[in-house]
Amino acid sequence: MSNTRSDQIVPVNLGMVRAYLLRGERPILVDAGNAGDEDKILDALAQNGVEPADLALIILTHGHLDHHGSAAALQQTTGATLAVGEGDCALVRITAQPHYRGATLLGRLLVALGMTRAVDGGTPADPDWCIGGEFSLQPYGIAGRVIPTPGHTAGSLSVALDSGEVIIGDMLMSFVRRRHPGKPIFLEDADAWRESLRRVMALEPNVLYAGHGGPFEPQDVLTTFPWAAPVT
Repeated sequence: MSNTRSDQIVPVNLGMVRAYLLRGERPILVDAGNAGDEDKILDALAQNGVEPADLALIILTHGHLDHHGSAAALQQTTGATLAVGEGDCALVRITAQPHYRGATLLGRLLVALGMTRAVDGGTPADPDWCIGGEFSLQPYGIAGRVIPTPGHTAGSLSVALDSGEVIIGDMLMSFVRRRHPGKPIFLEDADAWRESLRRVMALEPNVLYAGHGGPFEPQDVLTTFPWAAPVT
């Protein structure tokens, strides 16, 4: 990867969570926020010259409701293909419930208080593509690829651009010190998460974009999680 940041990634702030527009010959949306966020997302696309029919692909980094809540509405409005990691397709369809396992004090507290129950009224979406491996974004005019990065959920994905920018979903997060990378508050599989973070850091990224907080600098990530440093 190069050390130059591109202008291809446009953050879409949706309150407590963030989606991203990837500019290319065929624009891509990464994540879809909570239910009811579709108008904010469509407004952000319009501000960047992307009409609803222009959107080619919606990639969900994982299947939690705050990342797929508006996916069904956006599918209907844009006609874009919805791509989800194979392990999370049932979560997006809402035919299965997430396995919230607290990985931090806050996460454990939320689980103990029963505050992780699925929100009533969540709208199921029907993925067009349940991704079982990595794939190139070259057909969309974007130099990069989507890679499986399980741990937070079984089907978590990251988007790695050749520019050195990586969209990581909830692999790392921060709610207070926004630029300080922290451990996800929930982890389905802690061992898989560690391997996924090592895989991303082995790409030698120059910035990591998250769903909550960030962007994170690689050196800050390695200071917090030194075990994730690439083996030389």
